[in-house]
Amino acid sequence: MLFDGPAGCNKLVRSSLSLSFGSRASEMAIILVVEDEAPTLTLAVLALKKLGHETISARSAEEAQAVIHSDQKVDLVFTDIVLPDHQGGGLTLAQLVGRLRAGMPVLYTSGHAVTDTIRAQFVQPSAFLQKPYTAQALANAVAGLLDSRA
Repeated sequence: MLFDGPAGCNKLVRSSLSLSFGSRASEMAIILVVEDEAPTLTLAVLALKKLGHETISARSAEEAQAVIHSDQKVDLVFTDIVLPDHQGGGLTLAQLVGRLRAGMPVLYTSGHAVTDTIRAQFVQPSAFLQKPYTAQALANAVAGLLDSRA
């Protein structure tokens, strides 16, 4: 989750509202955001849109797979590792991205501990953002992955 109750939610909202346009990535991107928790999905999408990115929201691995299998343009996938509707969750989803859209960056997130065994399954290029995170941390992670493509 982006927050641990109302206080954390307020922190992310304040963080999102105070994002400066100077923190924008050099290019705007279309980002597939995969998150099963509606409040977390909404806040992540708002933060990314404030930075000028377009977003495609998916509340399940199944919805995300449909986008990945389509001809929809996507520049980066931002996925929760734990997705209750799918065994393997975001890890399996990212492996599909690696097969069908080789070289597409994946930004992983989780509120759970991520072991070296889990990290070994990350497709490349990738980064990990521990929950709870701020809008600025999200902006920095996305910019880093987009800049790594250039």
